[in-house]
Amino acid sequence: QIVFSSKTPFVTRNLLDKLSQQILVIGCLAEISNENMGNIRPISEAIPEFQKRLSLLSFWNKCTSHSLGMYHTSADRLIKQLDITYAAAVNEEYPGLAETVFKTLVSHILDRAEPVLSSSLSLEIITVFQYYNYFASESVTDLGSYLLQLAKEASTVQTLQSLRDEKCLQS
Repeated sequence: QIVFSSKTPFVTRNLLDKLSQQILVIGCLAEISNENMGNIRPISEAIPEFQKRLSLLSFWNKCTSHSLGMYHTSADRLIKQLDITYAAAVNEEYPGLAETVFKTLVSHILDRAEPVLSSSLSLEIITVFQYYNYFASESVTDLGSYLLQLAKEASTVQTLQSLRDEKCLQS
């Protein structure tokens, strides 16, 4: 993104900061793996700050419990786990918005401006570093509350679009 970007220096700086954070975590992982050849260490050793966000760590572990790696998951698996865990609560407060909110969250984690397409969800890989860095940058400690906040934002956007459309029809 950085090399081919014609974005502002601020955006480039932000991308470089994200890259620097990932380099630090990868360095930590390299150290851990050298010390423990053949033994996969818990995520909390790779990202010690995860201990301050136990609900996020617990949710990540649910997403990776049936996969080969604990350091990555597919966007599809993440959305399925979001659906199992949070769809009822989100839809109770904001009917019909759970799927939109989950896809928006995945797009944000992947650092994409456009929504992730349903057809590409199984191909999109999310690393624990992307997951953690996104929530850390947003100061999120509770995923359920954050999803309701995203749902409120989505509801507001829908309401504003409806009002705009009505106004256009009246003109």
